[in-house]
Amino acid sequence: MFSGRPVLVIERYDRTILPDGTVRRIHQEDAAQALGLPWNTDAKFEAVDGRAKLRNVARLLPTRQTVFDSGRDDRERLLAYTTFNVAVGNTDAHAKNFSTLHHADGQVALAPLYDISAHALMPDGNQNMSMRVNGNAYQPEITRDDLIVEAGTWGLPTERSKKVINETLERLRYAVEDTEPGAAGERVGLYIAAQAQNVLDGKRAAVSSTGPVSIAAIERPLRMPSR
Repeated sequence: MFSGRPVLVIERYDRTILPDGTVRRIHQEDAAQALGLPWNTDAKFEAVDGRAKLRNVARLLPTRQTVFDSGRDDRERLLAYTTFNVAVGNTDAHAKNFSTLHHADGQVALAPLYDISAHALMPDGNQNMSMRVNGNAYQPEITRDDLIVEAGTWGLPTERSKKVINETLERLRYAVEDTEPGAAGERVGLYIAAQAQNVLDGKRAAVSSTGPVSIAAIERPLRMPSR
């Protein structure tokens, strides 16, 4: 709370604190910059500039990440992010909302997700993804197969893609349980849980954001076992 106002404080991921307390900046480059898209325009949207596509973002990434998560392929992380964006209805995930971190030792890594909101779930919200998934921009129509095919164009094997997608959706659905019944965000959480389950079941993501949602109509998930 600052002067009686509730504020959400998020720790920066592009800074590191050295033992002596010095704050060091980690160079960050968003995908629009890396792809050479025109600055201060709407070229960050694929519908405006065809270069602003997920496949081109994937080409910016090392195939194996060794800095933060040894052995993990950064394209898999991009797939997890894309799956998450589809399930929560984050249709504003454009080229400027994906970035790479350039570390002092020369390593390049996909940055954590940022600037996320459930645009598609808002009344009169944008239903079209800023970057298409398997050529499909309409978020309610996107399926798990679309995600798998899209990842295949990046060079990810089908079985590995399925594992990444399923794990992302399952964890997202379980996370909704942390939303307290009756809380202001519960309705949004239920939408997200339903969309995640739809995609997990191989169906379209489609959950209407305009009609009423009954809490009883969507099964609340059981808590995910600790690992």
